[in-house]
Amino acid sequence: MKNTHLILILGALNVGLYAGILWFGLGLSHLSTWWSMPAAPAGTLPWQPPALDAIPANAHGDLILEGRRIFLDTPQFASDHARAQISCSN
Repeated sequence: MKNTHLILILGALNVGLYAGILWFGLGLSHLSTWWSMPAAPAGTLPWQPPALDAIPANAHGDLILEGRRIFLDTPQFASDHARAQISCSN
């Protein structure tokens, strides 16, 4: 009987805690949330990477292309850091 009461009390405290967190969080209207952000125009993405031909032909461009290769084919170009045969792009 004592265990049942303890479980009910802990459950009620848990519900109260989560309700308080939710109430507090929803009261922070100055923070951006996914539902308060403006929608992207229809048929567009919020951000699109630059075209490959826009990458400069210098040392900075080489770093960008190396990062792209690592992102697209992680097991080949960063095998020391990726144990599975899956790429970051997956």
